[in-house]
Amino acid sequence: APAPAPRYAHSAVSFRGLLYVFGGYGGDDDWLGDLWALDTQGIRSRDTKASKAASTLSWFKPEATGAPPSPRAAHTATAVGNKIFVFGGNSGSQRLNDLHSLDTQTLVWKREATSGPPPLPRAGHTVNVVAALP
Repeated sequence: APAPAPRYAHSAVSFRGLLYVFGGYGGDDDWLGDLWALDTQGIRSRDTKASKAASTLSWFKPEATGAPPSPRAAHTATAVGNKIFVFGGNSGSQRLNDLHSLDTQTLVWKREATSGPPPLPRAGHTVNVVAALP
């Protein structure tokens, strides 16, 4: 079965039974910009059939459209509402400060427009959701 290539400095976001993996560095100047998902819906914290559930985990490549982020590593990905936001990272030649979103319902990537001064380019940072806005 297909699965993501070996990588590090990628992002992984657990959202509604799927583990989304984006980007990372594969070594030998291989900067990745692919999107994968692991179906984890069979996992239940107190499931007595845990061994059977673990054997049913499966990877797939979501057929996303739109304007995806460029290949990168050491970025962040954070779920807010129905979207996963990807920010910053390292492209191999520079640090980045762009913001993209993936709508998890439509699987459409979008480069987000922001207002105010943008954060300086960065990689290896963290993002945490403190409170959801109405």
